[in-house]
Amino acid sequence: MFLNFKLLIPRFFVITSIAIFISSSAMASESDIARGKYVVEIGGCNDCHTAGYAPSGGAIPEAQWLLGDSMGYRGGLGYDLSC
Repeated sequence: MFLNFKLLIPRFFVITSIAIFISSSAMASESDIARGKYVVEIGGCNDCHTAGYAPSGGAIPEAQWLLGDSMGYRGGLGYDLSC
């Protein structure tokens, strides 16, 4: 079978890069988790995407953060435009 090496090498690098990205992104460090929590808190994501967060003054358990809320507008393409 004839192999086209001009296509084989770029495909190898693309597949290898994807595999490295997936394996490295699956292992979040403690600092990555803390940074994500900080971004959620400082960005106000919970205000719209956590039910009852704003009215309760943020007294919602972390396990219930970002599970969604009925507030918001669902656009014609089906995505949430609440914030």
